Amino acid sequence: MLEAPATIDEQLLEQKRAQVVSVFNTINTERMNDIPILNHKLSVSLIGLQEWNNNYLGILVTPWFMNIIMLPNQADEWSDIPELSSEKYVFPSGNYKFLMGFEPDIGKYQTCSLFSPMFEFADNQAAIETAQAAITELMNDENIETTDIDSEQIQRIWEGEELLPEGI
Repeated sequence: MLEAPATIDEQLLEQKRAQVVSVFNTINTERMNDIPILNHKLSVSLIGLQEWNNNYLGILVTPWFMNIIMLPNQADEWSDIPELSSEKYVFPSGNYKFLMGFEPDIGKYQTCSLFSPMFEFADNQAAIETAQAAITELMNDENIETTDIDSEQIQRIWEGEELLPEGI
């Protein structure tokens, strides 16, 4: 019996996943090869890639870092955002700051660091399981802290422009 083909969305997600993994595998072999922060027990993986707020979101695992990664829905969507600039995003579990990056073969992308370096992971399976848990917990609103405020919000509170959140 033939299986039904994947939906266009699933095909697009798989294409994006394969593209990101390919680019970071190339970075691993060509740019990071002799860098002492590599955990050679790990490989490049993109875990939990999904659509989120008209972007693509997943956890990128490499031998040198584990980051939340966000890719734009359209290649030129972030063309006006400078590289290395930061953007804050609100997820169900709280606020996260992302840095803008660029690689020619994937274009602009944004990352939020979770782990670096990666020596605390004994093997690739441990890193993948952690990434799977991270993407799940990122979307879990039970993880939000009532004290989850950033420096800009603190400044507004000090200046009387914003009230202190309840529970603090």
